[in-house]
Amino acid sequence: MLVNFVIGPPAAGKTTYLQTLLLQENSTKTLIVDDPTDFEKQIKPYLTQYDVIYIADPHLCKYCNLQNAMKLIQAESPSIEFNFYLLNFPFYILERNLLKRNQTNFRFISTQSLRYFYNNFQDLLNTFKNNSTSYIEINTYAV
Repeated sequence: MLVNFVIGPPAAGKTTYLQTLLLQENSTKTLIVDDPTDFEKQIKPYLTQYDVIYIADPHLCKYCNLQNAMKLIQAESPSIEFNFYLLNFPFYILERNLLKRNQTNFRFISTQSLRYFYNNFQDLLNTFKNNSTSYIEINTYAV
C-alpha cells in the first residue's frame, strides 16, 4: 500500500496535478482525495481497498499536520509506504494564481492566508532537507 502526499500552498496546482494523474491512471486500485475534511469517512475506509492513494491538502504544509496524518494512516495500516510530492513555486506565482482563482471560483483565500501556508511550506521543505527525507519536488510553471 502506498500513500502519496501532494503538498503545496493554495494555488500551487495540487488539484490540477491530481486531475492530470487521474487522466493517466488506468487502475481502479488508485484513489485520489483532494482537500479531505474527514479522515474517518474520506480516507480510513479505503486504506485496505486501494493499492495507491493520493492525498492533497494545503494543511499538510505544516509539518505537525503531516506527521499527524501519517500517524493516523499508519495506525490503520502499519505496512504503508509514503511518498511526498512537493509543489514548490515562488510566492509571486502563487499569488498570481490565487488572484485568478479568486475571480473565477467560490473559494476565496486571502493573500495573508496564502503567506501563512507558504511560510509553513518553506519550513516543511527545510525540515525535509535537514532530516534527509526523500521527496519529489515539482516546480515547473508558466510565467
